[in-house]
Amino acid sequence: FALLETEPYIRPVLTRDSDVRFPLRDRMRRAESENGDLFVSIHLNASKNAKASGAEVFFLSIGAATDEAARETARLENEADPDFVFEEDAELEGIPFSVSLRQSDTLRRSSHAAELLLDVLAERKLAEARGVKQAGFAVLKSFQVPSVLVEIGFISSPRDRSQLEHPTHRSAIAEALAAGIRTWIHEYAAHRASPRP
Repeated sequence: FALLETEPYIRPVLTRDSDVRFPLRDRMRRAESENGDLFVSIHLNASKNAKASGAEVFFLSIGAATDEAARETARLENEADPDFVFEEDAELEGIPFSVSLRQSDTLRRSSHAAELLLDVLAERKLAEARGVKQAGFAVLKSFQVPSVLVEIGFISSPRDRSQLEHPTHRSAIAEALAAGIRTWIHEYAAHRASPRP
């Protein structure tokens, strides 16, 4: 957050700044109410396989998830919110054509943001790149705001956990994500850029 709030053309907004429960859909709606250009949700992954490690970045899938692991990750994240009842994407069927076009553009920009953020983490050797994937995460279901979910590592991996325990490594990840966000904003939201008051 602090790495972006000094940028003259970027106004970052946190969905929460303390360890309180904030419903998944409300996070997405917050991004929309703030007229956001990009929503980034940052997480730690987990797996029964202790050898699973590295970073992966998700954007919304309208249809099926990229793979079974992506589907399971989304299911676990969605079920973490006790008020959220997971529904398949039937709600997105039959939407007006104009909304469908906007959603397609939002997905395209989400895809590019996911690629940028994963690339910068890999280029700086902060995490092994596990790929850009798609799944039905509740927090990503916005027609309006390009949205990505970044899994910065596996808490179940001894190697990832050891690295993430160090403040310098966490700071390097934050700097990498901020750099990726800056690049994306200048490419996709430059037309909206104006200095903050």
